[in-house]
Amino acid sequence: MTSKSSLTKKEKAILIRLLPKLRWPLPYPVFLALCESVPMIVVYCAAMPDPKHLALVHRNDDPLDRWCIPGGVLYHKEKVATALARVAKNKLGVRLQKVRFVGYYESRDEREHGIRLIFAGKPIGALHRGKMFNINRLPKKFLHDHMPGMRMIRQLK
Repeated sequence: MTSKSSLTKKEKAILIRLLPKLRWPLPYPVFLALCESVPMIVVYCAAMPDPKHLALVHRNDDPLDRWCIPGGVLYHKEKVATALARVAKNKLGVRLQKVRFVGYYESRDEREHGIRLIFAGKPIGALHRGKMFNINRLPKKFLHDHMPGMRMIRQLK
C-alpha cells in the first residue's frame, strides 16, 4: 500500500519505535489521538437479568456526561470473548452467563469512528457498579451514540 504521508522520515522512525510500547489502557490523550487516526472495535456488554432490564454505567469523561451501555475497546490480539468478560468485570463487577451476540453497527461520534459489537448475557450475582434500568425508560442523559445498540437490545426475546 502506497500513500502520501505528512510525516517526515524522522517522524516515521520515531512513531515506528514508539508504537510497540503502547499498552492498554492507553493514557487518555494518546487514546484520543489514536481514535482520530484509526477505527476502533468496541465490545458492548448488555447485562440483562431479564428481557426488560439492562445495566448501564455513567460516564463523566470529557466530553461525555451520559449513561451508556458498558463497553471497551478490543485490545490488540485479544479475543472478543475475553474483551467481553473484561468489560463485564471492570465496568459492572459481574460475570455473564448465557451470552449471545446481538449485532453490530458502525458509529461516528465526536471522538471516534468504529465498529460496535453488542453482546447480551445474564449477570451472575448483583452489580457492583452501574445501575439497572428498564429498557423502555432510559435515563434522560443517555448517550445518543448507543441508540442503535438499544434498538437491537429491545428486539431480543
